[in-house]
Amino acid sequence: MLRILLRLFVLMSFPVHAAIVDVQDQFFSNPETNAFSVFDLDLAGASGNKDEKSFTFAAHNILRRGPSTWLFVAQLANSEVNNVENENNRFAHLRYTRDLDGPHGVEVLAQYSQDKFANLASRDVYGGGYRYQWIQGSSTRRGLMGLGIIREIEQYVGQLGERKRWRANLYMTVARPFKETPNASIGLTTYLQPAIAGGSDMRGIAALTFKSALTDRLQINIGINYNYESKPSPGLSNYSLSYSSGFSYTFR
Repeated sequence: MLRILLRLFVLMSFPVHAAIVDVQDQFFSNPETNAFSVFDLDLAGASGNKDEKSFTFAAHNILRRGPSTWLFVAQLANSEVNNVENENNRFAHLRYTRDLDGPHGVEVLAQYSQDKFANLASRDVYGGGYRYQWIQGSSTRRGLMGLGIIREIEQYVGQLGERKRWRANLYMTVARPFKETPNASIGLTTYLQPAIAGGSDMRGIAALTFKSALTDRLQINIGINYNYESKPSPGLSNYSLSYSSGFSYTFR
């Protein structure tokens, strides 16, 4: 049922294309607020010698209740040049965490994504694990590591059947204030996800983020994301590097 609900949401509304996307930066934002929504919108275009248009919409929502936190992130990205589409991906991620004694905690997650230009028809991810927070998270500072297991179910364009994997999920995320700019921070999150059966099947993710608050609700964001996959789909590179920038607005 959860798998169906995630797919319906992505198809009906605003649904990146990694086995686990970095959601830690969103998780620790606005710690003074128990419930809020943040929306990001990036538009670009050109006409004349080259017709170009791109659109990215993202949203993340947080609900905090005592030791429990719910996070939901969704994104839709589309781009075309001279009427030829060159990007089309959708993503939705739901995560529940619960604090235990001191810095210890547990989490469960579910995720769905599509990426037309990576030949990814669908990827479903479910899992959970243990988290250890050695620095209490805030908007500009955090120190967290996690260890868990995920179930990954993938279907690629032009390939029959599904590819299923059990993976270990190890991650670490750190952030600190950026002293050169007031109300700004820089953060890094890394994931390592080896297949439990078959150690040569490895996936790695690294996300570097810079954010600066312009007002108490408006924020500028800059990000660099690196993804590595030891066994990519046929015809695809085993790594990708992407850049992003934009503004976000918080509704409380």
